[in-house]
Amino acid sequence: MPEGPKTLDHRTASPSPDDPYPSVKMFDPVYHGQRNSHLCLIKPMVESFEQIEAGDYSYCANSEFIENILYHWGDNRLLIGRFCSIALGVEFCMGGNRNHNPNWITTYPFASFQGNAWQGANSSFELKGDTVIGNDVWIGYKAHIMPGVTIGDGAIIATKAVVTKDVQPYTIVGGNPAAPIRKRFPDETIAALLRIQWWNWPLEKIEQYLPLLCSNKIDQFITETDRKKPERWL
Repeated sequence: MPEGPKTLDHRTASPSPDDPYPSVKMFDPVYHGQRNSHLCLIKPMVESFEQIEAGDYSYCANSEFIENILYHWGDNRLLIGRFCSIALGVEFCMGGNRNHNPNWITTYPFASFQGNAWQGANSSFELKGDTVIGNDVWIGYKAHIMPGVTIGDGAIIATKAVVTKDVQPYTIVGGNPAAPIRKRFPDETIAALLRIQWWNWPLEKIEQYLPLLCSNKIDQFITETDRKKPERWL
């Protein structure tokens, strides 16, 4: 078992999941000695929103995250797992079809205009269900997430992708509409990572395994942490 994250010894304490701006208080060598102040943890930002939930340590690129949740009415929820990375300008469209029905002769929302001669028009308003973002998901710059989709654990959404359908775990998608580019790992490796679910570990254990989590030593990580691993990793 690895000894611990020696490369992170300059940090005297773990970042708090309840602090919206934990990176302001930390030195980040990636930014050449500058304080990395633009990252915002989502969970403390959305505590007052009943229909938005986010897990510990999922972050967005700036505090405009709430403004980028569009058409958020009805009972549908936005559910974000733990340790997700959401880039600048990512938009979540939450409003269902907003009274535009592609199967009718017109897509014009006559029923949306009340108190006039159009108020008796048929309504086609339809919500699409919860939008679910798994754990350890990376959503790239200005991606657009349509309502009711589920993005699986470990998935990557490319820059400016428009996600209209569910994304399988550990799959990279891109384009408009977003389509699979490739799986990040072989199927048996993905199955092992989904069994392990490192994001649900206690923080102390996650920190203990940071040297492996932040590496490409996938077989070693599975060997040490997957209790139900197949013979390949025994």
